[in-house]
Amino acid sequence: MSAQPDGTYLPVEHPTRKGVQYVAQAMEPLHLDATRAANLAEYHKALTAMRAFAALIDELCVRMDALPQHGPETK
Repeated sequence: MSAQPDGTYLPVEHPTRKGVQYVAQAMEPLHLDATRAANLAEYHKALTAMRAFAALIDELCVRMDALPQHGPETK
C-alpha cells in the first residue's frame, strides 16, 4: 500500500511480496416463487436420479442372488 497526500492508500504491486485480497458482494435475495420453482426442479432431478439408482441396485441384487452359492466353477 502506498500512502497518498489526502490520507488514503492505494494498492501498489511489489515485485517480491505476494498478497491476498478478499472481496464481498451482496446479491439481492431471490423471490419466494423463483426459489420454490428452482428447488422443486432440483428435487425432481434428484428424485429421477435416485429412482434410477434404486433400480440399478435392485438389478444388481437380483443378479447376485442368481449366482451359484460358491461362485463360478473354475477348471
